[in-house]
Amino acid sequence: MSINRCKHGASSGTFCPECKNNLAPIFSVELGADTPKNSDNDQFNFWMNYIKMEVGAWASKTFPKANNKTILTHLRDEVKELSEASIRHGFYDYMDAQLGKDNIEQELADCFMLLLHFADRNKIDVGKAILRKFELVKQREYETEINEKGYFSHKVGE
Repeated sequence: MSINRCKHGASSGTFCPECKNNLAPIFSVELGADTPKNSDNDQFNFWMNYIKMEVGAWASKTFPKANNKTILTHLRDEVKELSEASIRHGFYDYMDAQLGKDNIEQELADCFMLLLHFADRNKIDVGKAILRKFELVKQREYETEINEKGYFSHKVGE
């Protein structure tokens, strides 16, 4: 299966308001044979960016007037809904019951898709950004007690 996109993420054969025309393929991702096999990180990066590209193309078409502010404002509301769903279903420690889990998965997916839309609009390589940040946070030391904001923070400047 081949996915063709313009530089703004719109699908080949669709109208891109930024390109102002129907698109010819500018780049192509071949799923299957060309999927990276080198390392888990390469595969992670490939699939994160593939999903980002798909979500970004859909979101650009569906919400043509979206901008960073509208995306992040919507994200704030979706994170609040995720938190409220977790509280409502009593899933602050773990989720072991299907009741409510579907709702929480939906809210989590909403948050994730908004982050991907933001990343796509801003040309952020999501896979690399996550892997780079993960390496950084693994090097930090964290407090052993929950802070006044309700989470574990990393130690600063010892």
